[in-house]
Amino acid sequence: TKLIHRIGVFSPPSYWEAIVTQLTDSEAIIRQEAAVALEQLGHEDAIKDLKSALKKEEDPNVRRCLVRALGTCGKESSTARKQLSTFAKSKKDEDLRRNALFALGAQVDQKSVTKILTESLEEGTPQQKQAVVLGIAFARNASLLPLLESLEAGPESLDSETLEALAAALAVLRGENLFSIKDKCWELLGDQIEREKYFGSSKK
Repeated sequence: TKLIHRIGVFSPPSYWEAIVTQLTDSEAIIRQEAAVALEQLGHEDAIKDLKSALKKEEDPNVRRCLVRALGTCGKESSTARKQLSTFAKSKKDEDLRRNALFALGAQVDQKSVTKILTESLEEGTPQQKQAVVLGIAFARNASLLPLLESLEAGPESLDSETLEALAAALAVLRGENLFSIKDKCWELLGDQIEREKYFGSSKK
């Protein structure tokens, strides 16, 4: 697990081939570390294997990480977008839904994604709203900044925790380090493994 983790943090994207085979390991913690490593490597060629793993995976912690990996690897992929959109609208698994909403934040200039995220911001639970704003910030997706600014203009409709997430997300889009949203992501999305390439290193 330590070697897989280090590859995810320090290696170039081409190392995805060395990691993707571990998605079928018999131990859930190995599969989970592999998914997080692929999330940090962010190589589009891993999408096919990630989708295949998602079809077979039963462990909720691993599934959550696979969804997040699909988000970074598939930010320009229509097949990844379709899969994430399905999860983002599912009412069967709220935890997976929040991670999918977060992962969709990386999709740039996609009307179907903007619709899902907008609807979630208008009608979703506070946690779903937080997943949307934090996902947009994580991806530094400036094309979705108007969504966050519209929330900022009408804060009376938001609870205190969502307002905090919104303020942190806007700060990131305006130049702050991703570390400033790390704790919020960790708690909201059920993270169990550090993602140092994005958030820097500090053990929970």
